[in-house]
Amino acid sequence: MSGGAHGDFHDVWINPKNTSTVIVGDDGGLWRSDDGAICGSTRPTFSFAVLPRQHDNADPYHVYGGLQDNSSWVGDSSYPGGVTNSRWENMYGGDGF
Repeated sequence: MSGGAHGDFHDVWINPKNTSTVIVGDDGGLWRSDDGAICGSTRPTFSFAVLPRQHDNADPYHVYGGLQDNSSWVGDSSYPGGVTNSRWENMYGGDGF
């Protein structure tokens, strides 16, 4: 799978009733292919992260966390209209803390 998938796959599911449907979980999120994971055929389903409970004293507070192979990040705990990906800032490159 390519088309944006991270490549450090952790979970793979192949639909037993239609082996053209493949879902992969990697360091960058969850990816789905409907043509047997042919290069360039994937699309992101959603991104996700589990972050430790590290925060500052701002109001609203900021959340800090490191993602395996995907840097360290800081983002808003709340924001009018919801916290979107654009509200997160990459603090450092490389592996997360």
